[in-house]
Amino acid sequence: MRRAAHELIGHPDDVNYASAALVSTDFLKAYVLGDRQALAKLNTGKDAKGAVWLKR
Repeated sequence: MRRAAHELIGHPDDVNYASAALVSTDFLKAYVLGDRQALAKLNTGKDAKGAVWLKR
């Protein structure tokens, strides 16, 4: 498994880009805007194929 972090920025052709963008957007909605649906998606979401999203 390949490890990735911020190197996905600027590489929308990467297979994990879309899921990284979605998780990042949900994180901001949940913790900045208090969006409960976004928080629920973060808490119950699955990792993408080939990518593991750390939940701390």
